[in-house]
Amino acid sequence: MKTPIQCKLCGKRKRFHPYAERKFAWTCNQCKKARQPKTTVVCASCGRTNTLRASCVAKHDYYLCGPCDKNNAYIHPPRADGMVRIIDLNAAGGFIGFTTRMATEEELESVEHAKAIKEAASGMLGFEDSENHWIN
Repeated sequence: MKTPIQCKLCGKRKRFHPYAERKFAWTCNQCKKARQPKTTVVCASCGRTNTLRASCVAKHDYYLCGPCDKNNAYIHPPRADGMVRIIDLNAAGGFIGFTTRMATEEELESVEHAKAIKEAASGMLGFEDSENHWIN
């Protein structure tokens, strides 16, 4: 027969095998998660906040909430030449994380290849002014 033991914080009971090592101080996983440090994430556009456990938040330069990202209400800071913007969906709850950093050699080659494909496609479709087209 298994012997019961209680969580020292919430009183939840768990049964241990009688031959296993007897634990007198036990904390359930829910209590451990509830006691982790919290972090507050702020939307860069509207100021909406979300408080989450630190382990649930990915580190980024700034965050946007879902409505602000969908409505294009926020104007992103400009990037310098040779930099890329990394977009991480659901980086902190429902927030989208953005990081701007220097690109690697492979990423620069990939960007140049994508630009060449875009130019070829805009030439095939007959756009005279490809710089002002919505595909950019």
